[in-house]
Amino acid sequence: MNHSPAKITLETLIATGLGYRVNSVSPVDWMVFVNKQVPRKLMSTSNFQVDNCIYVFDTGGITQERLQPSGDYTESFGIQIMLRLNEFDDYVGYNKAKTIETYFDRQINRYNVTVADGATTDYLIHNYSRTSNIIRSNEMEDDSIIGLMYTLNFLMYVTQL
Repeated sequence: MNHSPAKITLETLIATGLGYRVNSVSPVDWMVFVNKQVPRKLMSTSNFQVDNCIYVFDTGGITQERLQPSGDYTESFGIQIMLRLNEFDDYVGYNKAKTIETYFDRQINRYNVTVADGATTDYLIHNYSRTSNIIRSNEMEDDSIIGLMYTLNFLMYVTQL
């Protein structure tokens, strides 16, 4: 594949309206960052601050059977979606996490998504399989993060078209 599973998931969140592309000129809640967590301090020094962000990370996947005669392996890639709120409203965070979880469970079935990052590549997401329920992290309060965090974990089966 030309892109990481996290990048493909980022584009899926944006294409489905569950998240928004990072834009420092006109920021909105639920902008999606890939494979990095942006501290609140950095966001405010970059002339934009949002209260709610989504982060997508690549995690450990599962290598499955070997296909014959090609010898290729099928693989489900690990994905973690983390929602960070700079507030303490459990209703907002849990409902957003549940919306993403339900959409991935019920709507992503042989879903086509295009990633335009230099070269344009099309992918077919066969499915996302949940590996956990929604995990609500403890309230975090330090010099960079204030608020609540929610985590969703999936295995993603995707092929490049």
